[in-house]
Amino acid sequence: MQTLYWAGLGITLFNGFLLLSRGRKYIENFLLGAFFVLVSITFVDKLLMKENIEDRMTFLNLIVHSFVLPQFIFLYFYIDAYLFKVKFNTKRFKKHLYIFLVLVSFVTCIYFFAGEEIKPKLIFYTYVPTILAIILFYSSLLFLKIRDYYYTKNIDYTKFHWAIFLYLMMYVPFYITITYFVIKNFIEVDDTWIMIVDSSLIIIVSMGFHAMKFWNPDTFHHVKEISVTEYCNNSSSYFCAYNEAKKEVVELKETPKISSKKKIKYANSTLSKEEAIRIKEKLIAYIEKEQLYLDSSINMQQISKDLKISRHHLTEVLNTLIGKNFYTFINEYRVEEAKKRLIDSKYFNRTIISIGLDCGFNSKSSFNQVFKNITNFTPTEYRKEFI
Repeated sequence: MQTLYWAGLGITLFNGFLLLSRGRKYIENFLLGAFFVLVSITFVDKLLMKENIEDRMTFLNLIVHSFVLPQFIFLYFYIDAYLFKVKFNTKRFKKHLYIFLVLVSFVTCIYFFAGEEIKPKLIFYTYVPTILAIILFYSSLLFLKIRDYYYTKNIDYTKFHWAIFLYLMMYVPFYITITYFVIKNFIEVDDTWIMIVDSSLIIIVSMGFHAMKFWNPDTFHHVKEISVTEYCNNSSSYFCAYNEAKKEVVELKETPKISSKKKIKYANSTLSKEEAIRIKEKLIAYIEKEQLYLDSSINMQQISKDLKISRHHLTEVLNTLIGKNFYTFINEYRVEEAKKRLIDSKYFNRTIISIGLDCGFNSKSSFNQVFKNITNFTPTEYRKEFI
C-alpha cells in the first residue's frame, strides 16, 4: 500500500509542476497543474493515516483533509476554461476559495476551542457532512458544464472525452467511499480495497494525462498567436478560436461606414454596379439559406470557394454595398439567432453560453462582448428583459 501511495504522490506532483511551469502563458495549464498538486496532498494524507480513527483527528490530518475541497474548485475552473474558453476571473475564483477558508477556520475553531468530548461529534456530524455537501455541489456544477458542452453544435470530442475522463476518475472514488461508509453501518467491511481503488484511479488519471499529451499535444496548450491572414487561411484549426474571438471584438468596434479611403481603394474596380448587386444578393441568400453563421469556423475563403466568387470581390461588396467588414456582417446574423433562442421556451433549459456557442461564437467573452455592442444588452440582461 505504501508503495502505491508513494507512486501516486510522485506522479501527481510531477504532472502538477510540469503543467505549472507552462501556466504563466496558459491559464488552463495552470489550473490543471494546481489541481494535480492538490491531488498529491491526498496521498500525503494516506501516508500519514493512522489505523486508529481517533488518532486521525490531529490538526494536521484535519487540515490535509480540507484540501480535498480546492481540488474540485480548481477542477471546476479548469473545465470551464478548457471547454468554453471562459476568461479566468480572479474575483469569481476568490469567492469560491472563501468557502475553503471558512472550512479551514471552522476546523481550527473545533480543534482549539471545542472540548475533548464534543470534538469528535462536531467533526463527524458537521465538518464531514459539510465537505461532502460541497463536493456534491461541485459535482453537479461540473456535470452540468460537461452536459452543456455536449449539446453545443461545435463540440470537440477530444476535449469532451478528456473532460468526462477527468470527471469520472475523480468522482467515482468519492461516490465509492460514500457507499462504503453507508454499507459499513450494516456489515463489517475492510477499507483496504477502498484505498486501493481510490489511489489507482487517481494514478490512472495521471497516466491518462501523459497518454493524451502524447496522442494529442494541443489538448494541454494553445497554439501560438497568429495573424488575421493566417487564421483565414487555416481556420479549420479549433485552437485558433482564441485569436478569432479577439478579432471578432476588435473588428466589431470598427465603424461600418464606407470611408473615403475605401472609395478611393475601389475607384479602379473592374466590378460593375450590376454585378456587385448580384454578388450581394447571392451572398446574403447563401448565408441565410445555409445558416453559415452558426459555424464558428466559417471564413471569407470558404464562402469565396463555395460561391465561386473571388475573395477580393466579396470584400469589395461587403465594404461598398453592405458597409461592414466580414465578421461584423456574420456576427449580426449570430446575434439575431441568439436573440430568438434566448426568448424561445424550447431553449429555457439551456445555459446562455451553450446558446452562444450553438450560434457560432467561440467563447463566452466574445459572445457577451459582441452581443452587447449590437443590442446594448448582455445576453443575460436580454433574456430577463424580453421573457
